Amino acid sequence: MRSRRNSIPESVRAEKSASIWGALRGLESFKNAAVIAFFAGFGSEVQTLPMIEGSLALGKRVLLPKVISNADMIFFEIDSIMKLEPGTMGIPEPIGSAEVFAGTPDMVLLPGLAFGRSGERLGYGRGYYDRYLQNLPNKVTKVALCYSEQLLDRVPMGDGDIAADYIITENESIAAAKDTARVSGRS
Repeated sequence: MRSRRNSIPESVRAEKSASIWGALRGLESFKNAAVIAFFAGFGSEVQTLPMIEGSLALGKRVLLPKVISNADMIFFEIDSIMKLEPGTMGIPEPIGSAEVFAGTPDMVLLPGLAFGRSGERLGYGRGYYDRYLQNLPNKVTKVALCYSEQLLDRVPMGDGDIAADYIITENESIAAAKDTARVSGRS
């Protein structure tokens, strides 16, 4: 999946990311969200920096994660993408003077390698997002951002994996299955 995503030309990724941003802005849950936890798109991931700037311009409070150990990440509130610096694995993270966000976001945007149409998410294997999401109330909207090349019919999930509520690609917005068990273990 990483090779598939990496094979998308940079100019095409930029176009697709712009379409994804347009679809995200159209989600009612985005319109109603005051606090949004973003990820900083890195490498061939969906390019989120324009989305972050756009969200700030819309008056949204924007959070970005910072890895603080091999097992944990915490979110910091930023008011400008100029307050980011390369962090773990070179991924942009909030600078040291950013303020830790102690509340609950209204929406969390999820990175990943592959996504299933029922909200399954294959991350990068460290479980940072799954651990973070386990501590949030169910009312927090979880939105996966990906290119159509990353979308599959199903993606296997392990114990502790948390599914997305929505998946947005450049071609479609999917309201994932709304079952009460957001943690996998289902067949």
